Amino acid sequence: GATHASMLGMLARVETETGDYAKAMEHARAAIAEVIQVFPDGGKDEAWDQLALALALLGDKHAAEAVAPATRSVELYRRVSGEQHWRTAEARGVLGLAFSGLGRKNEAARELDFAIAILEKERPYMPIVDDMRQARRRLR
Repeated sequence: GATHASMLGMLARVETETGDYAKAMEHARAAIAEVIQVFPDGGKDEAWDQLALALALLGDKHAAEAVAPATRSVELYRRVSGEQHWRTAEARGVLGLAFSGLGRKNEAARELDFAIAILEKERPYMPIVDDMRQARRRLR
């Protein structure tokens, strides 16, 4: 159910942090499949798991594949939390990282600028904010 899916999503995040991208992708995909059965219309649980998948894909240098789950996470967080929420900003930043990895500079800059502006105020201690700043500097 949703609790098991939530644990799989958290595990995927930890595995990404430790560089075990294959396991992270496997667990994130399993979490998404489970949470969709419980909440077919999506919601914050699916948004979290989609973002976990996008992060694992980015960690494993699969920027093109990361765009779809990052985009889905942005859409879900917008609906559930609103455009200005830090979770929406985090998802947009991850989407920006994916665009950056694909050389889509204008789209990357738009998403990263949005994310950094909110996250620097709301969640400056998140390590991913540094990744976003570095990616943004590389676009100049």
